[in-house]
Parts: sequence; C-alpha cells; structure tokens
Amino acid sequence: MAEAADDENFFSIMKNSLIDALEQDTLSEQDKLGIHSLWDEAQRSNS
Repeated sequence: MAEAADDENFFSIMKNSLIDALEQDTLSEQDKLGIHSLWDEAQRSNS
C-alpha cells in the first residue's frame, strides 16, 4: 500500500513540475517529446 502512495506522490510532483515548465515555456521540442513518451509509459504501467 505504501508503494502505491509513493507512486502517487511521485506522479503528483512530476505533474506539478511539468505544469510549471509548460507555463514558463522552458521546454525544448526534444524535452516535450521525451515527456510525452514518459507520460505514455507511466499511463500504461499505471493502468
């Protein structure tokens, strides 16, 4: 159960970091592609 909470916390932190970066538009196209593939991977492993 603790592991699920850790994952939840990790995703929450990642999401907030992503939102900050997107709002500040500090991501390069390469970063955006990497993030999308990480996000897809996370969604797959999370379901």
